[in-house]
Amino acid sequence: MTAVVCGLAALTGCGSSEQATSTTVVERVTVEAPAATTAAEPQTKKVAAAEEEVEATTTQKAAAAQPKKAKKAACTSRVPDVVGMENLQVSQDALQEAGYYLMRQKDATGQGRSQLWDRNWVVLRQRPVGGTCASLGTLITTYSKKIGE
Repeated sequence: MTAVVCGLAALTGCGSSEQATSTTVVERVTVEAPAATTAAEPQTKKVAAAEEEVEATTTQKAAAAQPKKAKKAACTSRVPDVVGMENLQVSQDALQEAGYYLMRQKDATGQGRSQLWDRNWVVLRQRPVGGTCASLGTLITTYSKKIGE
């Protein structure tokens, strides 16, 4: 009796971690049955046990062939919460002080107005929200309205 066990292992080659190739691991195991037996059941159990052993070994080999997963990098910068600060200018200053220089301002009322004089606008919401772990190159969008509206 011949048992074929297949496993799939993802391997990463040199270069970018985004490029991955897949390799199929195939092992062929021949299990010889003893000459004529009267009870087929014990022989079936032996074959099943042999197949399970081969499968376990192949799984272990495939797992060993996979590269170790990189640990998730610790958060180095969190977006400051600028909602409700004194005015839009103070909010922008806080973002820049934290190292976030890529900003976009939008009119929270949906009227599409530009914030020409940012000292008379107040931030109602922001994206990403304050406290979010984000790289310093992340675009921060603030949604504001004129003070008193």
